[in-house]
Order: sequence, then structure tokens, then C-alpha cells
Amino acid sequence: MEKKKLSYLKYIALISFVSFNFFYYISIYGIKHGTLLALLIWSCYALCIPAGHGQLLLGFPLRLVTDRPIFTEPFFWSFAVIINIFSYFFEPYIYYQTIPTYLLYRIIVNPNPYWLIFLVSGLGTFFTFIINEDPVNIQNYRNKIIRHLLILFGILNFLYFSHQEFIIILNNKL
Repeated sequence: MEKKKLSYLKYIALISFVSFNFFYYISIYGIKHGTLLALLIWSCYALCIPAGHGQLLLGFPLRLVTDRPIFTEPFFWSFAVIINIFSYFFEPYIYYQTIPTYLLYRIIVNPNPYWLIFLVSGLGTFFTFIINEDPVNIQNYRNKIIRHLLILFGILNFLYFSHQEFIIILNNKL
């Protein structure tokens, strides 16, 4: 019972953080741009960092209702890609508002080598979907090690390719 209570607390903390982020950007940039900015920052996290983003936000409550694992990552990745396509073609200036969105813009417009970030992140995110195993409770130890290595490699890959862009961004902001 204690583990379930901790899961609820983690979920409430996550929802609180996401809500705070959302309302913070709305209060600064208005409803339209604040919402789009919050979604773009979330999509940067979803597309560039390999983890179970769908499992964090929707997987937990759906698991409580259905009592079985549901793979929500394909829906979250599709939504993140659609948000970026819309923003790139209809409101490209929005990427220049914050550091994470500008970094995402630089990754999108420079396919070589930055799209490797998307590839490795996708492998890390969809690994449990590919092997058809419960993303929360991976039973096979080898699969758990591979998943953690993919996540670690994805984060290091993101940091390696984006450090130069971070330096450029920080020099322009100072």
C-alpha cells in the first residue's frame, strides 16, 4: 500500500509541475502564445529526452482504470510532432521566446547531425513498445539494462549535440 501511495504523490507532484509551467507561460505571454510555448517546451522534452512521457502523464491514470498497461507514447510523440509542424510553418517566431524552444528550433532546422537526438530518444522511448513489455514493470533484467542504457545514451547524446547551441544561446542572452 505504501508504494501505491508514493505513486500517487509522484503523480500529483508531476501534474502540479506541469500545471505551474503551463499557467506561468500563460501569465507572461497570454493564452494563445503561452499555451503554444508550454506545449513546445513539453515537446522538446518529449522528443529529445528518452523516457516514457506518455506513461508519466496518461499511463498512470489509465493503468488505474483499466488495471493493465497501455502504451501511450505513440500518441504523445505524434502530438509533439504535430505541434512542432504547426509552429514551424505558422508561428516560427515563437521558438525564439525561450531557451528550450530555441534549442528545439535549432535541432529541427539542422537535420545533420541533430536529428540523431530524435532517433536515439525514439529508441529509448519506444524500446518497451518494441519488445512488447510492460513499460513500468520490465521483467527481463537484460531488457531493463538495455532500456536504461538507451536512456543514458540518449541524454548524453542530447547534451553532446546541444552544448554548442547552449553556449551560443547564452552568449546572445548575456
